Amino acid sequence: MRSFAITIAVLMALPAAAREPCLDRETITQRLVDTYGEAQAAWGLASGQIVEVWVAPSGSWTLLRSLPGGVSCVMATGQNWQAVESKPEGDAL
Repeated sequence: MRSFAITIAVLMALPAAAREPCLDRETITQRLVDTYGEAQAAWGLASGQIVEVWVAPSGSWTLLRSLPGGVSCVMATGQNWQAVESKPEGDAL
């Protein structure tokens, strides 16, 4: 766990294009569950990749990019995730 945190800290110091930490999907998602209590809340297909949102009841969230070969990359993380109700078509934000 400590080595994972150190790896993330080192990666965050790199330029944005080089710092996206990637591991096999099973490892990353299990860490999200075990460490942060996050569960998959949404996903969508984008250019042959799956973009996933993982959220915890505490409000922590992670945005993953999952590739066809079974590798997932952490695109962003944060706090205070707020789910919103869908609005009917045509409603402005």
